[in-house]
Amino acid sequence: MPVRTTGCDSTTTAADPYPSPEMPILLLRRLALAPLFLLVACSPKPVDETHHGTLANGDSQHPRDHSWYDEYTFEAKGGWRIEIELSSEDFDPFLELRRDGVDDAEWLQQNDDISREDRGSRITVTAPADDTYRVWANSLNFGESGAYTLRITAGPPSSSEQAP
Repeated sequence: MPVRTTGCDSTTTAADPYPSPEMPILLLRRLALAPLFLLVACSPKPVDETHHGTLANGDSQHPRDHSWYDEYTFEAKGGWRIEIELSSEDFDPFLELRRDGVDDAEWLQQNDDISREDRGSRITVTAPADDTYRVWANSLNFGESGAYTLRITAGPPSSSEQAP
């Protein structure tokens, strides 16, 4: 009987080296621990990324208003705190956070201005599920272009943020 193991991105099958019912205890122990090892090895790692980019003619266009955007993806576990910040001196930044596989007409959260004084964009949200998340670094208005800085962090909430 083959032994089937599933990795993060692929599945492999190996022939059972001990086809008899008297399989060595050591191998049974290894097989019993394999799912735990795969779970730990495949868990997403906390994210702390800074990207410097440019919105320009030729970038992807938003389906709603045809403004240009750049997309960034990351993985997060449900319950993790996600913080995203977009700043630019060249255009009015606009952020959208989406979940992989969710209809493009929907977004998890969006933000235009941090405050009246700060036109940068910031999103802070708790990840609703283990998933791949997509960030759209966007301008508020069609035709705006220029350089920007995007910061994405995602990880377990701090002990002060967790419920008692």
